[in-house]
Amino acid sequence: MARIKKQSRIISNAKTRLSALVSIDPNMDLGNGLTATIYEKAITLGTDLLSDYNTTLSTVDEKLNKAQAQELVISDLSERMLAGVASKYGKIAMSTKWLEALKKVSAKNQLKKVVVKQPNFFCAIWF
Repeated sequence: MARIKKQSRIISNAKTRLSALVSIDPNMDLGNGLTATIYEKAITLGTDLLSDYNTTLSTVDEKLNKAQAQELVISDLSERMLAGVASKYGKIAMSTKWLEALKKVSAKNQLKKVVVKQPNFFCAIWF
């Protein structure tokens, strides 16, 4: 799914405003660092940054598509590997191995569990 590219209403309005200012005076200088040239440079920088951002989004979309395609390859290989094990060792043997593996995992998980004793609420209720 492609990401939505950003468009800037502020930059668009600023471009229109700049062209109106330049039509009044190409070398407009309002003092205190407010010149048409500085305004134009700020607009150009904003446009370049926005363009770079949108390009980065396209790159991210492309990488996501590649990762999703690889997931499909891995999913297919997983199914084929499982079917191969079942055909070589049989489904019963395979399910027995899976059960043994699950028992080992659950035994390890039980060792990690912390036993928390609950307070005796029955005694706490009766004073």
